[in-house]
Amino acid sequence: MPELELGISTEKLRALAFFSHPDDESYSAAGTLALLVEQGWEVQALCLTRGEGGGRRDGVKLAPEELGAVRAREFRASCFELGIQKVDLMDIPDGFVEDHISMETARTVVERTELGNVDLVLTLGWDGAYGHRDHIATTRLFHMALQILEPSARPCVLHCAFEPGLFARTWKFLKRMPGPGLLADIALEDLGTEKATCTLRVDIESVAQKKRASIAAHRTQLLDGDPMSFLDGRLVRSLMVEESFVHVAGPSEILKELRLPLVQR
Repeated sequence: MPELELGISTEKLRALAFFSHPDDESYSAAGTLALLVEQGWEVQALCLTRGEGGGRRDGVKLAPEELGAVRAREFRASCFELGIQKVDLMDIPDGFVEDHISMETARTVVERTELGNVDLVLTLGWDGAYGHRDHIATTRLFHMALQILEPSARPCVLHCAFEPGLFARTWKFLKRMPGPGLLADIALEDLGTEKATCTLRVDIESVAQKKRASIAAHRTQLLDGDPMSFLDGRLVRSLMVEESFVHVAGPSEILKELRLPLVQR
């Protein structure tokens, strides 16, 4: 299987996983994060919310504060399965990230992540995977934080990419929710990225069990504890084969430091 060439740097490289909710790290980039850890990268994960607004798949009712505490523990457990030692959560209210897009919050992000010392960032794309308001706002907030740094200090940024149509059932389900719902004003046909336009397509089959364990850690989001029931219960298998990314900002030279197994098919 083809690989990217290893660069000559001997310093420990740092990666940041930057997401909205506990579980976003699992379906989008868990395999790649596990591979980076295996290669000796120092990986940190930051979640902006505690997911207290998401509810439980089994229907058990919990107060928001209690659910947020449970999902925060699940996030840490998920990161543990991937080998991520540095885990942090902020307290932005779930569902209201866009209300916190400000220079003050952006500066907090820079400080909490030590962003100027990070080499590589993985986060969701401009479409928020399936148009989720928080996802899109999180990406906007991160890019605002990026602008605080001098250009020479900015990390390489990769947006997680998914095939068009992959989250169609999720989008349609959320679209039926009353009120403004969780979705931003984005059409179904605007979701997704064609494989041909991706910068990296990472073969994650060697760490598929770690990704499965990462998803399984988010028990409140599963039916009967089955990780294959995550989201709509039909797309998990497709997420276990490869993970794709688009380079959107910062220097691309760091990609030469990766030894990620690449998909070329």
